[in-house]
Amino acid sequence: MVQRLVETIGEVEGVMPAQPIDVIYLSYGGSAREIRIRWWIQDVDNQFAVRTKVHVALEQVLDELGVETPNPAYDLKIKKDE
Repeated sequence: MVQRLVETIGEVEGVMPAQPIDVIYLSYGGSAREIRIRWWIQDVDNQFAVRTKVHVALEQVLDELGVETPNPAYDLKIKKDE
């Protein structure tokens, strides 16, 4: 999966494919795996546009890989006044 993420980001217009793309696992939780992905861009003036393109590409590849975004679950207890 990590290699697929790296390949996907490297194909995004504005990302510098010759520079390293890092995928770093930060933590494992009960319902999530938190990762940080770092990449280099060619033009700082386009950073927000490139980031948006990367996020869209990541969403697509994660969907293709069957990775679901976890939703937190909460227990709600209602006390009845007597």
